[in-house]
Amino acid sequence: MSAATLHNVSNYDKKGRNSLSIFRSWSTLVVDVISFSLVFIVSLLFVFNTFNLKPFERGFFCDDQSIMYPYKDDTVSNTQAAAIAVLVFPIVAFFVEPLYVFTCMRNNNHSNWTITKIALKSFYSLVLLYLLGGALMQSIVAMVKLSAGRLRPNFFAWCIPDYNVTNCDVRGGGHINDFVCTNTDTDAVDDAKQSFPSGHASSAVYAFTYIAIYLDIRLRQQLKWRLYFRMIAPTLQSLLVIAALYVCLSRIQDNKHHPTDVLGGAVVGLVLCLITIFVWSREAMLDITGEISEEVPAIHAESFRTSPNNVNGSQNPIMQSRYSIDNAGQDNVTFDVPSSPL
Repeated sequence: MSAATLHNVSNYDKKGRNSLSIFRSWSTLVVDVISFSLVFIVSLLFVFNTFNLKPFERGFFCDDQSIMYPYKDDTVSNTQAAAIAVLVFPIVAFFVEPLYVFTCMRNNNHSNWTITKIALKSFYSLVLLYLLGGALMQSIVAMVKLSAGRLRPNFFAWCIPDYNVTNCDVRGGGHINDFVCTNTDTDAVDDAKQSFPSGHASSAVYAFTYIAIYLDIRLRQQLKWRLYFRMIAPTLQSLLVIAALYVCLSRIQDNKHHPTDVLGGAVVGLVLCLITIFVWSREAMLDITGEISEEVPAIHAESFRTSPNNVNGSQNPIMQSRYSIDNAGQDNVTFDVPSSPL
């Protein structure tokens, strides 16, 4: 357990609010919004191919059976995959995060408004960083799809290529580079040339792995939760893994991706998930005491062995001022969170 840090009382107004903290909060919010907007806009430009970029033109072998599978409807549609990536974690965090903050603070006589503010800040930070990582992941997937230009398993069904079959008998294995897709739906034809990596796999692995790790971290930080939910948590995490596998395998069954496409998408989603959690979201995920220490000034009871007005037999004006602020009806918002599991 760590003692609370003393703040300069000149930074606090009559209501005990830290003016520097308020400025940092607003400036941080502005920077967050600008950063997220830039990444989100770039992601949308790639996902919807605003600049009408064409995938790399790749030929095929005449006897390549791997791209001659029939067309099948999606088991998991693009809309459903997007909903999984965007909505599932925020919904989970909306219920878990306030409960977690309340559990940490309920025994410290905090006001409901203070608890609500901390919960909202924690929820906002986690969701914003999660969406930021997801937007970056989608940008990477879209860029690689265009650059690789790998043909989907149902490429022939979508493209209906017109080519000179006599070229199939030439030396060199009958590789066809000169062909024309007779399908007039150019968007569908372009999509048939963007098999690697799987966007569905990356989205599902990113979202479900993120949720599984998030629940594991929150349970490790609360002893009572570990005791009460020691069987429920592994069950939920197993279901999340199964859901991710289901989405991945459905892309192979629907003839939309080759197995290596799904594997590549899963790796991209997993890597971005781990980076988002353990690099970008580390402070928000593992420790919310920083948010709480900036709400109002406080002195932890264990911080001092003597009276706050007397340290080593002498008066201490800073401690005395802090003590008077804490007793002016403000909440003592210092509390201890179990040590980080990572």
